[in-house]
Parts: sequence; structure tokens; C-alpha cells
Amino acid sequence: MKTKAVLETENLVLIKEIDALRLLLAQSGSSPKGGDDEILHDLQVHQEELRSQNEELQQAQERIEGISAQNRDLFDYSPVGYFVINEGFAVIDANISGMKMLNKDKARVAGKPFMLFVDKKSRKELDSHFLRTKITGRSLTEIWLSPDQRPAFPVILESVKLGNEWGSGWRCLTIALDITERKKAEVAEKSHSFDLERARDRLALIIDCMSQHIAVLDCQGRIAMVNKAWRNFSVANNGPHNFCIGDFYGSVCGGEDSSECPTELTPQAILDVINGLSLGISLEYPCHSPTEKRWFRLDISPITGPEPGAVVSHANITARKLTEIQLQESKLAAEAANRAKSDFLSNMSHELRTPLNAVLGFAEVLLAGYGSPLTDKQRGYVDHILAGGSHLLDLINEVLDLAKVEAGAMTQEVTAVHLGSVIDECVSLSTPIFAKYEVTPVNEAAECNATILADPQRTKQLILNLLSNAAKYNRRGGTVTISCETIEDGFHRLIIADTGKGIPDNMQDQMFKPFNRLGADATATEGTGIGLALTKSIIEAMGGRIGFSSVADKGSCFWLDFPLCDDKVEPPPAADSGPNLHYCFEDRLVLYIEDNVFNMRLMEALFEQLAPMRLITATNAEDGLILARSSQPDVILLDINLPGINGFEAVARLKHDALIRHIPVVGLSADATSATAERALNSGFVDYLTKPVNLSELIRTLSRAMEAKFVTHE
Repeated sequence: MKTKAVLETENLVLIKEIDALRLLLAQSGSSPKGGDDEILHDLQVHQEELRSQNEELQQAQERIEGISAQNRDLFDYSPVGYFVINEGFAVIDANISGMKMLNKDKARVAGKPFMLFVDKKSRKELDSHFLRTKITGRSLTEIWLSPDQRPAFPVILESVKLGNEWGSGWRCLTIALDITERKKAEVAEKSHSFDLERARDRLALIIDCMSQHIAVLDCQGRIAMVNKAWRNFSVANNGPHNFCIGDFYGSVCGGEDSSECPTELTPQAILDVINGLSLGISLEYPCHSPTEKRWFRLDISPITGPEPGAVVSHANITARKLTEIQLQESKLAAEAANRAKSDFLSNMSHELRTPLNAVLGFAEVLLAGYGSPLTDKQRGYVDHILAGGSHLLDLINEVLDLAKVEAGAMTQEVTAVHLGSVIDECVSLSTPIFAKYEVTPVNEAAECNATILADPQRTKQLILNLLSNAAKYNRRGGTVTISCETIEDGFHRLIIADTGKGIPDNMQDQMFKPFNRLGADATATEGTGIGLALTKSIIEAMGGRIGFSSVADKGSCFWLDFPLCDDKVEPPPAADSGPNLHYCFEDRLVLYIEDNVFNMRLMEALFEQLAPMRLITATNAEDGLILARSSQPDVILLDINLPGINGFEAVARLKHDALIRHIPVVGLSADATSATAERALNSGFVDYLTKPVNLSELIRTLSRAMEAKFVTHE
């Protein structure tokens, strides 16, 4: 194919020949003949064809130049570096990216050996690279370029031998690709791989150090790996030397005795965990050996990811199980001990109060002058009996209360309490003891309107105890001052101060120790040494506090801090004596069911003073219920601890008997525990009295029961 330049040359020659021929014909003055005209016409046609070809060639040249410009742009602006290298390995041409890689312009690169732009440590590789390209026509090498005033960086060189159109002599095109980021990624990946491998080794070491028997299962539930504990356990139990590697876990769980394998651990359950159909398996099961009892905890957790599987962990929980068994046994023993202690307290209350009931009851009968009046000397003897019996009763009550607190058996009903009303009542109840010890109460808390959180009965017990101590350990003619104040931390303080001898400094640290009277036991002042210890236990159980201060020969000051209550309560209305309830005693009948002959005789003696009200008795519940049906008494006094049917069963039978269910029943027992009293009130008793019986309290209780009976029944 002729090039454009050749065609243009031939065209010019032909045009000149045609023009010369025309000139020759004109000079000869002859007219062309037909043959000449045809020749001329052919020449003109050929000239037009040549002109047309010339235009086509020009358009083709323009297209070629456009494509060449585009190719140059692609060459210059390619993101990789392009270098044209001659046979001397010098740079003939380079694109813009290549210049940027070398940080030089084309004038400083053209004609320079490519070796000058390569880091020294890569020059041998570069020589080998170009030689391979010269021999084989292609080569690929990784080297380090060293740009001007910049640090060296890694590139991949790929050289390809060029054809003759690039000029005479050997030429190659060298492509440079910056792999700095790839190198960083490789370093990071290598570091990550190293860290990962180290982490795996560390994890494997940790797993081997664990006491649990751990196995890894593959996607089919086969054992793929076990830890050291598993291997040791297998060897110790005559297991297989390969530690069951490759076996389905479910088939080896129970060993030879498959009955030891937990029933929940089915092959399907294991596969469900591996396939993500279950969140896991956790259970505890026994695996006893002939020589010892053992328990294990089994946990199977799924392994998620491209290769699913599961991790199995067997933990020996024998020590924990044995501890739990011991704790359970200890708990049962403690509960049995608590029940025994409660039974002991109940029995002690009953056994101690029963004889006191006779002592104090008959003393009150004698003092009341039943039959022959007592002489002054005899009255003095009876007073001593009553004083000693009352002191013994106080001691019994306080010892039993302290035992309840220590045993955690004391019940409290904390509620909103109007403190001022309780103080007024306690001051009034303490009047006899103030008179006995010739001290004057000064109630500065009469206007106290604080509402506290406390048990009403226990609060009364605490205040009465402190008032009693303030009177007993005071001086004749002294005062007992009662005051109140609100303190900042949400408490209201009750203060009881006396003007006694005070407490020596060397004894104040023993103030709240039980049975320690701080030397007062050598005096004639009565006391048990338990009251303050009991007071401290009760106030703290209600969330309060107790404290004191004392100055020798000036007196002592005790205080009780009660938690304040946000709910305000009004003081109860003043007690209204109301109508005299003794009208119901006239010709009324009381049935007393009691197995103790001395208690029965005491009650008969008391009722002789309540004539014309009559008393009938029965020694057991069975006879008492028969007597109740036949006599229809107005009130039944019923002991709890009876032979055969006890008081609770007797009341239950009475409530199911239409003939006697309307008769009110009052419990009368030596069991003073709050649990028994609460049970009695919940079982159908209208009231509950404890022995020793107090005559005035008995009268008030009978009056209330009879009034209620006649209001509801008659």
C-alpha cells in the first residue's frame, strides 16, 4: 500500500506531464484529433481520481493524527509510569506519571540511563530485568525507585520489546506501578497474621491450662480437637489413645455406660446447635465412678462463620455440688435448730409462766381479802410474794424477748405512730413507779406531734423501760425529764434524763451488755441487767438508734432516735370510759377449759370475787365442747396446750358446730410468743391472754367479749 507522500508525489508528476502536453499541443497550432482528445480526457479523469484520493488520504491522515494525539494523552496521563528505553537502557520518552514518580521533568530524564533513578539495592535486579527483556521480549521485576529529594518506594517494572515503528534499533516500553500501599498492606497483613498466630498459640495454651474438658466439633459433630484436660481425663479413665478424635461426640459422651449420658444430649440436639437451630446446650448431670460421686456441667456453644462447628466444655462441679449439698444440709439443720429454739422459747414461756400464774394469782386473791382479812404482817408477806413474783416475771419476759431477738424470731409491725400519744400513755403508766421511788416526771414532750415509723407495742416497751430505769436509778426527790427534738438526718429523738448518780466513765462501755448491772446488783434496787440490751436490739431492729451520756453525781441522759414518717397521723381520741360493762357480769356463765389443777383453782378463787357471775370447768377440750353444748356459756376461756385436742383444734370444731359457734372464745395460755398469739387470733379466738393472769385485764377482756356477743347474737 502506497503512503500518502508517494501518492502526492505521483499526482504532482502526472499533473506536470498533462500540463506539458497541453502546452505542446498549443504550440503546434494543430487541433487534437479524436485520439488525442481521448488521451486528454483520460488524463483529466485520472487527475480527478488522483485529487479525490488525495483528499481521502488527507482525511485519513487527520484521523491518524487525532488517534495519535489521543494515544499520547493516554500515554501521558495514565496512572502508571511509562518509560521508553533504548538499547543502552536510557530513557527516550516518559509520560507525566513517570515524571512524577521520579520527581523530575522530562528534560532531566531524557537520554539518562534508567539506572540513575533506581535505588542502589535494586540495580542488579534492574540489569537482569532489561537483559531478560532483550532476550525474551518481556520481563517483570519488583524494584525500588529513588526519586529526587524523596524516599525510595517499591514499584513493579514490566518491560515489553517494541516493534520497528519506534525507530531503528532496540526499544522497549517499561511500565512502573507504585506498590507502596500494597506493601504496607502486606506488612500489616503479615503483622496481623503473626499476631493472629500468636493469639491462637496463646489461646491454645490458655485452653490447655483450663480445668474444663474442652473439645471442638466440626460441622458434622465429630471431635476435631481436645485440650490437655480432656486428654488427661481420657487417659486417667482408660479412654482411647486418640482421645476420640474423629468420632461423633454424641456417641462417646456417655462412654461405655450410655445411661450416664444426659437424656437431653441427643445427636439431633448437637447438630441443631452446629447448624444454628439452637442457641446452645447447658445442663448438669452426675457421672459417678465406682469410687466417688462426681457431677459435671456440660455447655455446648455454636461456632459461627464459614466453617460451622461447636465448642464442648465439661466442667467438674463435684466440689460445688458437695458444697451445695452441705449447705442444704446446714440450712435444714439451721431451720431445725430455729424450730427447736422457737419450741424451746414457747415451752420455756409456758413452763415458767404456769407456776407464776399460781403464785401471783393466789397472792392477789389473798391481798384482796377473800374470806378472812389479812393482818398487816400477813399483808406484808403477800406484798413480798407479789414483788418477787413480778420481778421474776419481768426477768422471764426480758430473757425470752432477748432470746427472740437473737434468734430472729421477734416479729414487728412497723407503721406510722404518733409519738406524743405513746409518750403520754407511757408517762401515765409509769406513775406507780415514779411514786414508789419518789421522783417527779417532767413531760416536756406533751406537745410532740411527730409521726415516726415504729412498732407501736415495741415503742411503748422501749419508753417504759427507760422511764423505769430513770426512776429506779434516781435519787429521792429527783426528776425524770422527757423531751423531744427533730435531728437533721431524718430522725426524731426522744430524750429521757434523770438526776441520779450517773454512770462511772470506766463502766460506760459495758452499758448495753446483757446481765451487767454496772454494780447496781450490790444495791437494793431491783433489776435484771437485760433491759438496756433488749432496748438496743429492738430499736435497731426498727431502724432506729440508741445512745446516752452521763456525768457522775449529776445524772444520765438516754435517747431513742426513731425514723420519721412522711405520712402524718392524728393522735388517737381521748379514751372514753363509756358505759359500765360490769352489768353483763350479772348471772353470766363462763366455761374454763384447763388441764392444770392449780390454774383451775386460782380461776375459781378469782370468780368467787366476781359473783353472781359463775364459772364452770373442764379439764380437756372434748369434755369442754360437750359441756358448752349443754350449758351454753356466755364466754369460753380456753387453754392452748391441752391433752388430746389442743386449743386450736377445739376452736375449729366449735366453729363447725351450729349450736355453739356463736360463743366467743378467749385464749388463756402461758405461751406468750407472738407467733402463738397471732395464730390464735387468726384461728377464731376473739382475744388472747397470757399467764400469769391479771384480774383487771381479765375483767376487761370478759366485758368486751360479752358485750360483743350480746350485740351480735341477742
